[in-house]
Amino acid sequence: MFNMSSAEANVDLAFTKDDGSPFIVTIPGSGTNSAFAFKLDPGAGVYVQTDGSGPLSTGAATITSNAAVGSSAMFTVFDTTGRLQTEAGVGNAPVFKTMTVPINVAGNYSTGVALFNPGKTNTAVTLRLLDDKGKIVGSDVIFTLGSKSHLAKFANHWFPGLSNFSGSLAISSEMELAALALRQFSSSNVLCYTTLPVASGVAQGTR
Repeated sequence: MFNMSSAEANVDLAFTKDDGSPFIVTIPGSGTNSAFAFKLDPGAGVYVQTDGSGPLSTGAATITSNAAVGSSAMFTVFDTTGRLQTEAGVGNAPVFKTMTVPINVAGNYSTGVALFNPGKTNTAVTLRLLDDKGKIVGSDVIFTLGSKSHLAKFANHWFPGLSNFSGSLAISSEMELAALALRQFSSSNVLCYTTLPVASGVAQGTR
């Protein structure tokens, strides 16, 4: 996190689990908690990293500040011997009511999408899959995402049987959501991730 303003920034970093409850993590030098506070001088930055302890789990991180700050994140995956397998950088996720992400599922490639509801109320979410010609594929997926809740799935989990597919996922919500998309390549000896763009707005598609 880095302070882009000319004033001191009071930055709060909060971790939540998929269900919106506090996510306890350990950050060396900052302690064990679900919420952390930092003061950044103008132009200053801070790098924080959890120690990786505890069972593998998923959730979200929310950053709030009284001054303009920038942020980026890194997913780092190690094997059981501690050897680096892959790493992917991720920018901050803006919030939209409608958004579109590219989807590619073919061979060893798959695409995962993570959604986070930063609001104080639950919201209905609709997912619509479009092929590379803009044609609607299958039925829409509709579900409710709770306040402060996070949900991450691969495209073929939302749309079972999806294979050899390139297109887009149109996401619509009653409330603003943050979204992140990753393209994964996985084989017996190679694992890598690529961050995919999230665009504002959706196409309705054709039948």
